[in-house]
Order: sequence, then structure tokens, then C-alpha cells
Amino acid sequence: MLIAQNEDWRIRMRVSEDGVENYALTKARGRFTIYLRGKSEKIAFYKTLENIMEENKGPDMKNARFLIQFGIDFAIWLTVKDIIFILNHLPISDSEKSTFLNNEIPHTNKH
Repeated sequence: MLIAQNEDWRIRMRVSEDGVENYALTKARGRFTIYLRGKSEKIAFYKTLENIMEENKGPDMKNARFLIQFGIDFAIWLTVKDIIFILNHLPISDSEKSTFLNNEIPHTNKH
């Protein structure tokens, strides 16, 4: 099911046979997809983006890009515009926002 789409991103959700919500975030340029499998991956990704926005405020943020690294296998560059779109459209409840996850937050760098 399509949840949201803009010129850069498409966010889709699918419920697996065992009732787990899985999300696919597809970037228009390059046509790659980030898969978030289950609640813990969705929460970890959301919290990473939320932390980036909270820790990096100011006038230089408009053109900032952030490298988000998932282990040693995958990394993605996101702009502030990308992050705002994803935060505004990835479905997350208040209880999920307050969930604390150990060692699941990806590493990020600002460039």
C-alpha cells in the first residue's frame, strides 16, 4: 500500500502473513530501496532521523547532507528535505516514538 510519495521518495507498507508491518522507502534517483522490516527497524530508523534533526539546527542545515551507515554493508546520503519528508510520512505511534532501543541506531555523519 502506498503511504506517501513526492518527487524524490515513495513510502510503501506491506503487512506480512504473520502480521508484521514492513516498509519500503524507494528513492526516485538511483531507484534504490531501503527496507524496514518490523517495528524495531522502523523505530530505529525514525529515531535516527529524529536525532539528526534535533542535533543539527541552524542556518547551515538547509544544504546539509547526512551519511547514515547501517553496519558495514550499506550507507545512504540524505538531505534535510529527505529527512523531513520521511519523518512526516513514516507512520509511527506515540508509544513507538517513546520506545528505547539499544544498539539499533545507525551511525550518522554530517557533510
